[in-house]
Amino acid sequence: MRRRKALFFIFPFLALALIFLPGPNGLISALWKSYRIRQNQLKTLHWEAKADTLKEKIKLWQDPDFATKAARRIFEK
Repeated sequence: MRRRKALFFIFPFLALALIFLPGPNGLISALWKSYRIRQNQLKTLHWEAKADTLKEKIKLWQDPDFATKAARRIFEK
């Protein structure tokens, strides 16, 4: 009877320990990799948005009318 109770309590803890073991196939490792992938995706989106903004600014400054108006505003001050 005592062995059965002991196995009843030891088996779930052993199973959880095997799942959460830090290793290439452990749950913690998989969650960490997933987190890093998501962070890198967010960084990529941020830098792509920044690049698009810079492309728009370049297009604006290539327009002679905009460049003239901006130069006038800058040099009038």
